[in-house]
Amino acid sequence: MSRSSKKIIEYISSRKNFTRSELIKAFAAPQRKKSAKKYDSNRAVASIDTLLYALLQNEFIVKEKSAYAVKTGLLATGPVRKTGSGNFILESGSVVDVIIADYPASVIDSDTVSVKITDFRKNAFFAKVIRVVSREEKTFLAKYVKISGEYFVYELADFPGTFANVKKERDASQFTRKDALYAVSFRRGALSPPVCDITGVMPYDDESCDLQRISIKYGLPENYPETFDFDENVAASELENRKDYRNEFTVTIDGADAKDFDDALSIREEDGNIRLFVHIADVSAYVIKGGWLDTEAEKRGTSCYPGNSVIPMLPEILSNDLCSLRQGLERLTLSAELLYGPSGTLLDAGFHRGLIVVDKRLTYESAERYIASKSSSALGKALKGLNSLAGLLSEKRLTEGKLDLNLSDEVIIYEEDRVVDIKYAERLRSHRLVEECMLSANQAAAKLLRESSVPGLFRVHEKIGIDELESLLRFIKIYGVKLKKTRKVSALIQELLELVRGMGYERVINLAVLKSMNQAFYGNDPVGHFGLGFADYTHFTSPIRRYPDLIVHRCLKSLMDASLPPYSSEQLALKGAKTSELERTAQKAERGMVKLKSCRLLKDKIDSEFDAYISGIHRHGLFVTLKESPVEGMVPMRFLTDDYYLVKESEFAVIGKRFGKRFSLGDNVRLRLALVDIERLRIDFEII
Repeated sequence: MSRSSKKIIEYISSRKNFTRSELIKAFAAPQRKKSAKKYDSNRAVASIDTLLYALLQNEFIVKEKSAYAVKTGLLATGPVRKTGSGNFILESGSVVDVIIADYPASVIDSDTVSVKITDFRKNAFFAKVIRVVSREEKTFLAKYVKISGEYFVYELADFPGTFANVKKERDASQFTRKDALYAVSFRRGALSPPVCDITGVMPYDDESCDLQRISIKYGLPENYPETFDFDENVAASELENRKDYRNEFTVTIDGADAKDFDDALSIREEDGNIRLFVHIADVSAYVIKGGWLDTEAEKRGTSCYPGNSVIPMLPEILSNDLCSLRQGLERLTLSAELLYGPSGTLLDAGFHRGLIVVDKRLTYESAERYIASKSSSALGKALKGLNSLAGLLSEKRLTEGKLDLNLSDEVIIYEEDRVVDIKYAERLRSHRLVEECMLSANQAAAKLLRESSVPGLFRVHEKIGIDELESLLRFIKIYGVKLKKTRKVSALIQELLELVRGMGYERVINLAVLKSMNQAFYGNDPVGHFGLGFADYTHFTSPIRRYPDLIVHRCLKSLMDASLPPYSSEQLALKGAKTSELERTAQKAERGMVKLKSCRLLKDKIDSEFDAYISGIHRHGLFVTLKESPVEGMVPMRFLTDDYYLVKESEFAVIGKRFGKRFSLGDNVRLRLALVDIERLRIDFEII
């Protein structure tokens, strides 16, 4: 703002009431001194209006006729989260961010604090901590620094500059190791100085500590206790009116190590049409809305799969037993029946409480062998029918706007719980088969909820932004790619993906498209899924491991039972935001484990050379991924010493200012391994 925004904030906080005209008179009136520079009062008034609007959005003030009333002296209270810049963000549900740059050293991540607003700039409020209101017991990773008086002093590994004190013990050697990380637990309510307890020691070279380390770093929940009070009986109302699918030939197709089988498939021909059955574990029959287990599942939000481990959303008695669609056992389901015409057009869809018995448990690899075989058995016929339908659906969806990105996931290879390799995952026809069937059920569930006007939770993927699309189109010109003019953005992007298929720069373009798109999330507004080209989409098929799916099951059951909706639209908006956040945390934890295992693979290969490609552009440097293995590292900007390089993130490039040398997304590079830092999960390369 032209006049000091701090002074305007001070003025407002010192009053109980004020008017807009008072602010304009005090802070936007033209200056009369001859020596003063030309002053733009219109701009100053606009800035005041922007500030007032932000204050209203965060409910720091309220409008009372022609005046404004100040609430609580511009004070706010809530938990804080530390950012990479060293500041804190107040997580109080504010519309406008509250950034805390002024705080005592005793404040730690997740503390609940009281702050006073001191400034407003760049569309954010700035505040200082008045006091720490409360502290929950929380564990952090930390490294030993020194002994100070009667304390061992540790610095939090993920929050540099934040320290913890632990009372000295007689045996100092176990608390003062430089080759280990410590789990330090801040005591509930212990505020200043922060006094902690050591709850774990994780030597850098001990791979058995990796899961504990990742769990602490990302705040993952503990596993359920082995024994707890749980009623395995299902309410009588849940057993009534179930459709009997036990005579349908039914299969599950999952990974070789999977135990939580939450989906099964059946198929049959009907008068030239195809009826697909997607059977999903009826978790909501066992997990009662509002019960302790439901509360705990919602708190977790999702199962997390770091490496070869699982931190489940539901306890094993449900995820691996009662709800798991295991071969040969009767199981309760919520089943989607989808009737398709010969060309793959959906003719009818319905959802039913069901009862099934799985005839055959398959892995993706064994299913692939049946698809390729000439088997005429019931299993062979079922898989060939499912694969044929999946092919029809896939082709149809591509013509209707689905984007077919050709990017592979990574898989960690273990031998006796020690990592031996990281490889690109192979994508089989059996993967596509399952994916297309799940997409169909999810799409049908979303459409039913929308058309019935029952409040539901939807999987939302917003259209690519105009700026991002323009950047993408500028980028592809580097490769001489020319596109036909079309009004539909999804058709334009899919045309691009088809044009580059099989080209040497196919992965580059796919990466650029991926990085240009928005991140999907859960919301209560059924606006569709851009990447899939669906007007309707939700998550229905994985209630064992995703809480949003459990919500959707309850919404569908309210339709079946003609009962009141289980959630209001406002409740679903909040639950969608929270589960989206928990999903991102789980994804970060899974990527963190891949990074940690990558460090272990490379730690003895310093100075080794690798072929790689540039997989990302960041202000700190170039992200690079090895060609032989999906191991990612960085070439820091400080290693690019032959010029002064400018980062052009919108162009997916780093460009030398003097000589114009350019490093672009997807460029092939030859690298030398310079650094592997297991403490900070950092892998640095030099370009050679």
